[in-house]
Amino acid sequence: MARKVNQDVPVITVRALIIMHIVLAAFIGVMAWMDWSVAQ
Repeated sequence: MARKVNQDVPVITVRALIIMHIVLAAFIGVMAWMDWSVAQ
């Protein structure tokens, strides 16, 4: 495994944070839409 950083703690980049938030928002949106469509 190639390591550029000399730290033991993995560094979360801003890009990774944004992607995680987008995935989380999409997941919550899908769950809410499914809940709403079932309730109709």
